[in-house]
Order: sequence, then C-alpha cells, then structure tokens
Amino acid sequence: MRKSLLGIISFIIGAALLIVGIVLVAQAGTGLDRKTNWNSTITATAGTLDKTTAESNFTISKTGDYYLNLCWVPEDMKAGDASETDLGFVTACRITDAAGNQIYSAYGLASDIKIPVALTAGTYRIDYSYLTDEAGLSAFRNTYHGALDGIAGNASSYDLTKLAQNGTWKMNFQLNLTRKAAFGTTEMCATFCILFGMVILLMLIVAFYRSHGNTGSRYDERQENEQGRAFRYAFFATMIAAAGTLMLDCMAFIPEGLTTIFYASSIFIGLIVYVIYALWHDCYIALNEKRGFAILFLFIVGAINLLIGLNAIRIDGLLDESNRMNPSALNLLCGIGALLLSIVTLVRTMSEQRAENDDGGDEE
Repeated sequence: MRKSLLGIISFIIGAALLIVGIVLVAQAGTGLDRKTNWNSTITATAGTLDKTTAESNFTISKTGDYYLNLCWVPEDMKAGDASETDLGFVTACRITDAAGNQIYSAYGLASDIKIPVALTAGTYRIDYSYLTDEAGLSAFRNTYHGALDGIAGNASSYDLTKLAQNGTWKMNFQLNLTRKAAFGTTEMCATFCILFGMVILLMLIVAFYRSHGNTGSRYDERQENEQGRAFRYAFFATMIAAAGTLMLDCMAFIPEGLTTIFYASSIFIGLIVYVIYALWHDCYIALNEKRGFAILFLFIVGAINLLIGLNAIRIDGLLDESNRMNPSALNLLCGIGALLLSIVTLVRTMSEQRAENDDGGDEE
C-alpha cells in the first residue's frame, strides 16, 4: 500500500514537473516574433513591368536583438538557382523605421538572407523596387546602400542585358523575425522541470516493468558483467571521439557549420561500440527474448531515418542559410547507426546458427 501511494505521488510530481516545463517552453517560445508570407505576380512586356514597386509594414512588439530573414524567390526555385535569363527584373529591398531611418537594404535576382539586427519596438516599412536596367540598380546602390546593406547573390556579376524582356513571374516573399533567445531563468527552470520530470517518470516505468514484466526475461551474471565491460569501452570511445573533435575544432579543421554533427558523432560512436560489443558477447538481448524483433525494429528505424535524412539533405542541403547544420543530418546518423546495428545483429545470429549446425553435425 505504501509503495503504491509513493508511486502515485511520484507520478503526480513527475507529470507536474513535465507539464510546467512544457508550459515554460511554450511561454519562452522559439523567439519567433513575426512570420509573413505573401505572393506577387509581375509581368514584363518588351522590358516594361506592369508594377515597379511594392510595400509592406510590420510591427515589433519588443525591443531587442533579432535575426532578420528576408526571402524573395521565383515560384518553384531556390535563391541560388535564379539567373538573369530566368527573370525580367532585379528586386531591390529597403527596410526603414517609423522615423525613416534605414535598417537594412539589399538587392538581387532572389534572396534568402539572414542577418542579426537590433530593433526597437515600433512599426517598420519594407519597400521593394523592381529594376530592369543598370541605371535603376546604380541609383538604388548609390542612394540607399549603407553599413547594414546586403547583396542577394553575386550582384557584381549581374548582366542586366540578359534579363527576359517578356514574361510573367510569380514571386514568393517571406519575412521572418526571430528574437535572439538568451538562456535565462525561464529557460533554466524549463530545462530543470523537463529533465527531472522525465527522470521520475522513466524511473516509475522501469519499476513498473520490473514488478509486472516477464520474470523469465532477465540477464544472467555473465551478461551483466559483459554489459559493464561494454559500457566501459563505450565510455572511453565516446571520450576519445569527443576529445578528438574538440582538438579539431580548436585547430579550425572542422568546416563551418559541421561542429554539431562531429560532436553528435562521438555520442553515436559510443552507442555503437556498446551495442556491437554487447551483441557479440550475447549480453544485449535478454534471456528468452527473440532477436528477430530486434533486427526488424532496428532495420525499420534505420531505413526510415536514412530516407528522411537523405531526402531532407537533397532538398535543403546539409547547412541552412546561416551555415548551421540542418537537423536532417542527425536523421542520417540515426539511420546509419541503426542499419549498422541491425546488420551486426543479423550477422551474429547467423554465425551462432551456423555454429549450432556444425556442432550438431559433429555429434552425428
């Protein structure tokens, strides 16, 4: 009775901590202050556009440091793929505050730029100009370019004489404003609540499994000793891989944006060392458990993650617009690791079956 009451109280505490942590994360948010998407259709006839300007306003609710992501691309294209022959104009963009002070300006065939800016609470205006010749582009550069200016693409290589003279283009515009989230008190409390809430709930799940699970599915003394050895090898493998990554990072040998995947790889290396050693010494799968389910599960998880990772990298690339690793690379690591473990499990199972068959043949 006392154990049941303690379990119920622990479950309530763990669930409450987890809920409070999730609520705090929701309140802190991702820092996204504003996200706006809109489209515009522009037609050129003999080099003359049916519209030459557009404008939009947005409001900042809180003063602070932000990441400004300004994107304009032709429909069904990426910013880096657009060329002069694909469009009939160059887009110039200028952002000003309520007093008319310039915050940012950029120009190019297409754009997907992310820059840090300091903004005060208030209303801001975005002006777009669609330019069809060098004179208009030069006027924009000479009039508006300043310290915060950006160039969308390699603007110095534009040959505006190649711009398409006739056609209709649908442009997709997007504005993202993300606050720079500092790891403050709210984030620390959220981390604490989620971490300890999950630990309490996981401990309850393990205790419930041990008290109500299949008593025949356990590890013997030899398996537990081998598991300890496997953990020790995995720990040292992880530390060596992490130390190597740290040295490469300090010597600037790791390409920009790929630091995360190198550190994540050290964790995967330790995991793979542990599982492979445990599988090869018959201490990973418990007594009376079937390996067929483990092989199938690892194969399905690996295949799904591998497909997700490869497809995401094919579409979005390995790095995002700020040269940071896309999360899809972790899917790729998970897929490779799970497939490798499923293959090792299958090879070990086939090896044991072959050994059993050979022993049976000798007895005959």
